[in-house]
Order: sequence, then structure tokens, then C-alpha cells
Amino acid sequence: MDFKDHTILRWNIRGALSLEDRRHVKELVRKHHHFFIFIMETHCPFSKASLFWIRLGYEICALSEASGHSGGIWVLKSKGCNYDITVIDVYFQAVTICIKKVDCMWFCSTIYGSPQLVGCEQMINIHQS
Repeated sequence: MDFKDHTILRWNIRGALSLEDRRHVKELVRKHHHFFIFIMETHCPFSKASLFWIRLGYEICALSEASGHSGGIWVLKSKGCNYDITVIDVYFQAVTICIKKVDCMWFCSTIYGSPQLVGCEQMINIHQS
């Protein structure tokens, strides 16, 4: 078994509450029936958009909530998707999940790399320690 017939949409949406972006999402879902959707830079908590996603037939698998209008990663799966999802790691700008069906596993990480340089020097020092 492989994952070649299953689609993933990854979108840096830059604010998940706009009506225009919701129209785009509805159109993409209607056309492509994505199994997984990774939304980046949401600028809002998932609770404010959860009803929209439920109505589209998606449920949250993992999330890194936005801090004010900064960041935010949502990993959603189609309710028709019959894979087991395990959250491996959640960080402010990265989420890793394990997708499993029977004895086949796939690890997927999504990372939002902020263009802001503030704090990068501290992160480099942490990783060099």
C-alpha cells in the first residue's frame, strides 16, 4: 500500500477567517477532495473556525495555535480518511504526525518558517549547545 492516490493541501493562508479564503478552500476541497489539509499562519485560534471545517467534512488532527496574529498551524484530515493519525511533536512553528494504515507508516512534518529574524540567534545557540 502507498499514499500516491491521496492528496495533501498545504497553504500559508495568512489569516484563516477571511471570506475570500474560505471561498477558495471550499472550491479546492470540491475539486480535489484532499485527504489532509495543512493550514499555516492562521492568525486565530482553531475554535473560531472549527464549524467551517466540520461543515466541509474535516476534523483537526494536530495544531499549534497562533499567538495573537502570529503563527498557527492546523493539520486537518477528511472524515472519510480511514488512517490512524498520531501526533509526534508540536512546536510553535512545526507539527509532525504519523499516518498509519495496517502496517504502512508515513511521517509528515509541516513547518512554518517565519520571515522574522527576531529570536533566530537564540534558536541557533540552543541547537549548538
